[in-house]
Amino acid sequence: MVVEWIGENQLFLWASYAMIAATLAATYIETGFVPRNSSATALIAAIALFMVSGMLFVFSIVNLISYFLFIPSIKNDAALFSTVHASHLLHPLTSAFVFGLLALNLITGGTAAWACWVGLLLIYAVHTHRLTLALALESEQPQAETLLLTLNLIFGGEIVTMAAGGKPLAPWRLNALPENTWIVDVRTKHEFQWNRMGAAENYPWGMGLQEASQAKSKDTPVLVVCLSGHRSPAVALSLRRLGFKSVHNLTWGLLYLMILKKGEKGAGPFALTRSQEDAERRGQ
Repeated sequence: MVVEWIGENQLFLWASYAMIAATLAATYIETGFVPRNSSATALIAAIALFMVSGMLFVFSIVNLISYFLFIPSIKNDAALFSTVHASHLLHPLTSAFVFGLLALNLITGGTAAWACWVGLLLIYAVHTHRLTLALALESEQPQAETLLLTLNLIFGGEIVTMAAGGKPLAPWRLNALPENTWIVDVRTKHEFQWNRMGAAENYPWGMGLQEASQAKSKDTPVLVVCLSGHRSPAVALSLRRLGFKSVHNLTWGLLYLMILKKGEKGAGPFALTRSQEDAERRGQ
């Protein structure tokens, strides 16, 4: 319960941004953002960190804009953002500030600014660790790839997936995939029972995938999906390591797709289908 509360509670997020503001204020008061005489190594490190920070910042802002732009009714579905996707969409943005402020401190070097940045780093590290634990606890496999989960949180699942040769796929681009795509649903069996894509096969957290993959051509396109897009990147990377040439990860998961396709009746392998058992509980 404690891990779940920390994962969902926004206290750590607000504390992080308070420390970001404090670090910027301390830097301005102490140095006025004027660079000091830094070594060549410090300058090179700062430039590299600024580049990483800038990339993460731009990517995170575009990701956030896309998320809200394509939700049909943010007024009705805002609760889903705050409870399911908020931390995981905002965490890479926080990472951008952590890296960027480290670079700033390397070339300005104010004592108070360094103290504030260390405080920010501690809050950020604890929050990242707790979010990773919350995701790992959902797994039915004790050996869930926690390193990949952590990297997904720090840099964003899309960046990690692309870095490993995978392809993030926005929910509104599903029709770009061929009908023979192997749809790998990595949610639990209970989640899979209630709603899924018509042609999806269930491999909770990737269990049984290695054996199943032996019967598939490595040229077969693959789409990996989960509920909210937090579990699927790690499995997508596993499929890349197994030799599949075209592996896609569904951005933001089936939850976003359900919002996007609310009230629509589709057909084909990517159309959502629901169990007819106990229809009164489907909304839960």
